[in-house]
Amino acid sequence: MKSLNALFGKSKDPAAEKQLARIMTANELINVKDIENGILYTRDNHIYAFIRIKPISLELLSPAEQKIKKDKLTAELAGINELQKILVIPRPVDISPMLDWLQHRYRETGSQHIREIIKSEIQDANDVALSGETLEQNHFLILSRPAKRDAEKDLLKAASNMVGIYNICGIEAHLCKNDEIIKMLHLFFNPTYSYLEDEDINEYIPFTK
Repeated sequence: MKSLNALFGKSKDPAAEKQLARIMTANELINVKDIENGILYTRDNHIYAFIRIKPISLELLSPAEQKIKKDKLTAELAGINELQKILVIPRPVDISPMLDWLQHRYRETGSQHIREIIKSEIQDANDVALSGETLEQNHFLILSRPAKRDAEKDLLKAASNMVGIYNICGIEAHLCKNDEIIKMLHLFFNPTYSYLEDEDINEYIPFTK
């Protein structure tokens, strides 16, 4: 099973990586050849599909509900003979809209008691932002195939079946399209770049010096 560093062409040796950066272009350094029809093609002749899984809070479920969900997912996945990789990437969350809304409510309300509550909420939000804890975990399930004849059809079929299994178990999941794959690559290579979910997507991978 290939590591994610191998998939994306990252070297474990910082000195070697720095040397490679001097002699290779960004496209050559990254093991990404193309992204088309929801499939990522690599330069070492493999194809990848990505399933985004929306995390759920088990703490909000009762012990009985947790057991039911776990048992159902385990049973559904038991018959799957599919090599899977899990990728979890934290994404900084922009809390500016929430702060703007709280400040608007603070100005609009005439109740001193409500003002104090809103003021406390604003302070708590600012403290969380300053602590760097405003992160959202992005979960991706990765399926891959060697780039052979009809491999794309087989890969997408397997990915669609996997999405169906998670949805049946009450876990929201969907197959990533081209723009979502590009966003994921932005997050992997430069986490500070893609902190807005709905920003315009550029079809290149940015790097910071």
